[in-house]
Amino acid sequence: MTLKCLINPKDKWLQHALQHRVKFCRIISKIIKGNPHFYVQLILEGYPYQKVKMGDETMGMDIGPSTIAMVSDTKAELKEFCEKVVKIDKEKRVIQRRLERQRKANNPQHYNVDGTIKKGKKVWKNSKRYIKIKKELAEMERRLAETRKMLQ
Repeated sequence: MTLKCLINPKDKWLQHALQHRVKFCRIISKIIKGNPHFYVQLILEGYPYQKVKMGDETMGMDIGPSTIAMVSDTKAELKEFCEKVVKIDKEKRVIQRRLERQRKANNPQHYNVDGTIKKGKKVWKNSKRYIKIKKELAEMERRLAETRKMLQ
C-alpha cells in the first residue's frame, strides 16, 4: 500500500525521525467528533530527538495525585497537576446528569418509586437526542484522555 505523507521540511523532529530505519507500521483508528479517522504510525529504530538540553543540576521530583513537587539546590516548586482536566471533568458530570434524566424520562417502567433501577433484563428506549448527547460524552472522554496524555 502506498500513502501520501504530509512532511514539513522545516520540522527538525521529523527530519531526525526520517533518518532512521522503519521497523514496522501500524494502523490506528480513532473516532473524533463522531467520525472515524485512520492514522498510520511508524515505529522507528534509534533514539528520539532531544528538544530540550539537559542541565547540570540534580533535581528531585515527587508526583502526587494532584500536584508535582520539585526540589533542587537553587529552587523548590509545587505545581498543580493537570489543571485543564478538572474543568473538563465538571462539564462531563453535567452531561452525565442530563443523560440520566433523559433515560428516566424515556423509560419510566424500568425505575422504582424511589428512583433506583428495577432488577432484571430490560430493553432501553433511546431517543435521537439521547444518542447525540451520548456521542458528545464519548468525544469529551476522548478529549479528556488526550489532554491527560499531553500534560503528562
